[in-house]
Formats: sequence, C-alpha cells, structure tokens
Amino acid sequence: MTLRHRLVRRWTRMLMPFRYEGERACVCWCGGRLSPSPWSPLVGECRDCGTGALFDRLTEIAYGRFYASGTYRRYTMGTGDVTAAQLAKEIRRAEAAFRFLSDQAFDVYGKSVMDVGSGAGGALIVARLLRAGIVLGVDSDPRSQPIPESFHIPVLTEMPPTDIPFDRIICSHLIEHVLRPVEFLRMLGGYLAPGGCLYVETPAWGPKAEVKLPHPYYFSEHSLGYLAQQAGLDAIVMKPSIRCILKRGN
Repeated sequence: MTLRHRLVRRWTRMLMPFRYEGERACVCWCGGRLSPSPWSPLVGECRDCGTGALFDRLTEIAYGRFYASGTYRRYTMGTGDVTAAQLAKEIRRAEAAFRFLSDQAFDVYGKSVMDVGSGAGGALIVARLLRAGIVLGVDSDPRSQPIPESFHIPVLTEMPPTDIPFDRIICSHLIEHVLRPVEFLRMLGGYLAPGGCLYVETPAWGPKAEVKLPHPYYFSEHSLGYLAQQAGLDAIVMKPSIRCILKRGN
C-alpha cells in the first residue's frame, strides 16, 4: 500500500461518523441479548447462539451506501478502484474454495455458478477457467463489473430474477457484512437448483478475529450452523476458519 493509499484510508475512516449514520446494537441477529466479549470491548457476545456482534455499527441504509459508493474500498485499501492486489487475493481465495468444493464432490465443471459479493471478480475468473457453465457475479458496487466483463462474465448490481437457479452459489467473506443474515441466507437458498449447494466462508470468531466497522457480526462454527438452520439450510460440511457447504433442508 502506497503512502497516498494510507492517507486516503485514514482520511476516509476519520470522516465516517460525519458521512454515515450509526446505531448501537442491543441484540444479536437471533434476538438474543449481548454480553461483553472476553476478546474485544467493541463486541458483544450473544448469550443464546454465541455470535459476536459489533456494538457500534452503521444502519442498514448507511451500509448499503457504504458498499455501493466505493467507500468500503477506500476504507480498507485507500482507493475506490479495484486493484491488482485485490484481484490476486480473490483468485488465491477462490482457488482454495473451489478445491474445497471439489474435494467434497461439488466441483464446478459444467455447473452454473453465481458469486454474491463478487468484488474484483477473482472467483468468477477462476470458475470460468475451471470450465463452469453459466457464470454470474452480483455486487452492489458497479466498479466490480469491468474486469469480469472483459472475460465476458456479467456482474449485476442487484440479484437476478428468482426463477434462475444455480448449481453453485459462492458467498465468500460476505455473511459477516450482512445485518439481516437469516433473510439473506434464506434468499440465497431460494436460488439453489436441485442438488445445488451454497458455499459460505467467513473469519472465525475468536481472540484473533479482526474487529472492524464493516463486520457487524462474527460467527463461530456453532453459530453459523445455527444461522443456516434458521434459514432453512443444512450444513453438510463445516470446517474451521470457517468454510461450510450448505444445502436446502428437507
């Protein structure tokens, strides 16, 4: 990161309270009460499900503006543009994710793939190289479109029609950004084709978790499994770090 990027990132963070409306979290997504976390004074821990919840966060409308405007990238990387470093990181992460799916008999060859929160497009490019069938990205920031579209991969700023099913849905490092995770996972489950799966990856909640404004929630393996259950999904594989494969419940 250059000095200019560091200055932009610092300036962006300083201006956040003046540009975006915040709120105080009192309860978890599940409705449970929050107790002080032993790992961070900024986070409360749900007494019922164990999810970590950021006490001071943005409102739902403010988060929408935060991501769609490019401020999120300026907040994290010091530039509103997609960078080569971001793309390279996403490609490495996607390679590991698709290898994980393949090891569990959920390869993407010939399958339709949708990446929700597609960012720079790394997962979309890897899916195309692995010879997936239909490949589609969804990201609220229009800056996410140019790189994938150079590979003839469309990226939408809103979810596609619900009558379009997908064999594989990727939700990598996104669920921790969502204020209504049950509704979000339930919505994604509605896009699954018969026999399809939803891949979710998120940092594990613990003493080394990175606490920051874009992450209103922090999940453990247990709390993510409980979240999936509330959304009508079954966790058929759950691994530390966290990586999990979800399917529609019976």
